[in-house]
Amino acid sequence: MTTEIFEVKQAIENLNDLTEAHINAFDNQALPDIDNQTASRTRAFSKIKESVDKLMQEMGEVEKEDTIREIQEEIVPAVKELMSQNIRLESKIREHKSQLEASMKRLNSGRKAINGYGATALIGQQFNKVIATTN
Repeated sequence: MTTEIFEVKQAIENLNDLTEAHINAFDNQALPDIDNQTASRTRAFSKIKESVDKLMQEMGEVEKEDTIREIQEEIVPAVKELMSQNIRLESKIREHKSQLEASMKRLNSGRKAINGYGATALIGQQFNKVIATTN
Protein backbone atom coordinates (compact mmCIF):
# COMPACT_ATOMS: atom_id res chain seq x y z
CA MET A 1 0.00 0.00 0.00
CA THR A 2 2.84 2.38 0.76
CA THR A 3 3.99 2.16 -2.86
CA GLU A 4 0.61 3.33 -4.15
CA ILE A 5 0.49 6.20 -1.66
CA PHE A 6 4.02 7.18 -2.65
CA GLU A 7 2.98 7.20 -6.34
CA VAL A 8 -0.01 9.44 -5.59
CA LYS A 9 2.11 11.79 -3.51
CA GLN A 10 4.82 11.87 -6.20
CA ALA A 11 2.25 12.66 -8.91
CA ILE A 12 0.85 15.49 -6.78
CA GLU A 13 4.35 16.85 -6.16
CA ASN A 14 5.06 16.74 -9.90
CA LEU A 15 1.92 18.79 -10.56
CA ASN A 16 2.94 21.18 -7.76
CA ASP A 17 6.33 21.70 -9.42
CA LEU A 18 4.69 22.19 -12.79
CA THR A 19 2.22 24.70 -11.34
CA GLU A 20 5.05 26.64 -9.70
CA ALA A 21 6.87 26.78 -13.05
CA HIS A 22 3.70 28.06 -14.72
CA ILE A 23 3.26 30.75 -12.06
CA ASN A 24 6.87 31.84 -12.58
CA ALA A 25 6.32 31.94 -16.35
CA PHE A 26 3.79 34.74 -15.87
CA ASP A 27 6.42 36.73 -13.97
CA ASN A 28 9.29 36.04 -16.38
CA GLN A 29 7.71 35.92 -19.83
CA ALA A 30 5.79 38.56 -21.74
CA LEU A 31 3.39 36.02 -23.20
CA PRO A 32 3.49 32.53 -21.62
CA ASP A 33 2.34 29.61 -23.76
CA ILE A 34 -0.97 28.91 -22.02
CA ASP A 35 -1.93 26.14 -24.46
CA ASN A 36 1.27 24.25 -23.68
CA GLN A 37 0.75 24.84 -19.95
CA THR A 38 -2.79 23.49 -20.17
CA ALA A 39 -1.66 20.37 -22.03
CA SER A 40 1.13 19.62 -19.55
CA ARG A 41 -1.19 20.19 -16.57
CA THR A 42 -3.77 17.85 -18.15
CA ARG A 43 -1.14 15.12 -18.50
CA ALA A 44 0.03 15.61 -14.90
CA PHE A 45 -3.53 15.52 -13.61
CA SER A 46 -4.17 12.30 -15.56
CA LYS A 47 -1.17 10.76 -13.82
CA ILE A 48 -2.65 11.74 -10.44
CA LYS A 49 -5.98 10.19 -11.40
CA GLU A 50 -4.30 6.95 -12.50
CA SER A 51 -2.35 6.78 -9.23
CA VAL A 52 -5.46 7.43 -7.13
CA ASP A 53 -7.43 4.81 -9.08
CA LYS A 54 -4.67 2.28 -8.43
CA LEU A 55 -4.64 3.22 -4.73
CA MET A 56 -8.41 2.80 -4.48
CA GLN A 57 -8.21 -0.67 -6.02
CA GLU A 58 -5.58 -1.67 -3.47
CA MET A 59 -7.59 -0.20 -0.61
CA GLY A 60 -10.37 -2.66 -1.26
CA GLU A 61 -7.98 -5.54 -0.71
CA VAL A 62 -6.26 -4.48 2.54
CA GLU A 63 -7.14 -3.05 5.90
CA LYS A 64 -8.66 0.37 5.30
CA GLU A 65 -8.09 2.07 8.66
CA ASP A 66 -4.29 2.19 8.36
CA THR A 67 -4.52 3.29 4.75
CA ILE A 68 -6.93 6.10 5.56
CA ARG A 69 -4.62 7.35 8.31
CA GLU A 70 -1.68 7.23 5.91
CA ILE A 71 -3.67 9.17 3.30
CA GLN A 72 -4.61 11.80 5.87
CA GLU A 73 -1.00 12.23 6.95
CA GLU A 74 0.69 12.24 3.55
CA ILE A 75 -1.71 12.98 0.71
CA VAL A 76 -4.17 15.49 2.19
CA PRO A 77 -1.47 18.12 2.95
CA ALA A 78 -0.06 17.72 -0.57
CA VAL A 79 -3.52 18.20 -2.08
CA LYS A 80 -4.09 21.31 0.04
CA GLU A 81 -0.80 22.76 -1.21
CA LEU A 82 -1.83 21.97 -4.78
CA MET A 83 -5.15 23.75 -4.28
CA SER A 84 -3.35 26.77 -2.88
CA GLN A 85 -1.05 26.87 -5.90
CA ASN A 86 -4.01 26.57 -8.25
CA ILE A 87 -5.54 29.65 -6.65
CA ARG A 88 -2.25 31.54 -7.15
CA LEU A 89 -2.05 30.39 -10.78
CA GLU A 90 -5.66 31.42 -11.42
CA SER A 91 -4.87 34.84 -9.98
CA LYS A 92 -1.84 35.20 -12.29
CA ILE A 93 -3.93 34.21 -15.30
CA ARG A 94 -6.64 36.76 -14.44
CA GLU A 95 -4.00 39.48 -13.92
CA HIS A 96 -2.35 38.61 -17.24
CA LYS A 97 -5.73 38.66 -19.01
CA SER A 98 -6.47 42.12 -17.60
CA GLN A 99 -3.11 43.40 -18.80
CA LEU A 100 -3.70 42.00 -22.28
CA GLU A 101 -7.17 43.58 -22.42
CA ALA A 102 -5.74 46.97 -21.40
CA SER A 103 -3.01 46.68 -24.06
CA MET A 104 -5.55 45.80 -26.71
CA LYS A 105 -7.67 48.84 -25.79
CA ARG A 106 -4.61 51.09 -26.13
CA LEU A 107 -3.79 49.56 -29.52
CA ASN A 108 -7.35 50.07 -30.72
CA SER A 109 -7.27 53.69 -29.59
CA GLY A 110 -4.04 54.23 -31.53
CA ARG A 111 -5.48 52.52 -34.58
CA LYS A 112 -8.56 54.77 -34.44
CA ALA A 113 -6.35 57.84 -34.18
CA ILE A 114 -4.31 56.79 -37.21
CA ASN A 115 -7.47 56.01 -39.18
CA GLY A 116 -8.75 59.46 -38.25
CA TYR A 117 -5.95 61.02 -40.28
CA GLY A 118 -6.99 58.98 -43.26
CA ALA A 119 -4.97 56.27 -44.90
CA THR A 120 -4.62 58.22 -48.15
CA ALA A 121 -2.93 61.12 -46.37
CA LEU A 122 -0.30 58.81 -44.93
CA ILE A 123 0.28 57.04 -48.23
CA GLY A 124 0.60 60.34 -50.07
CA GLN A 125 3.31 61.52 -47.69
CA GLN A 126 5.41 58.41 -48.17
CA PHE A 127 5.12 57.58 -51.85
CA ASN A 128 4.40 60.78 -53.77
CA LYS A 129 7.79 62.40 -53.34
CA VAL A 130 9.51 63.66 -56.44
CA ILE A 131 13.23 63.97 -56.71
CA ALA A 132 14.51 66.59 -59.14
CA THR A 133 17.47 65.39 -61.17
CA THR A 134 18.18 68.76 -62.81
CA ASN A 135 19.01 72.10 -61.27
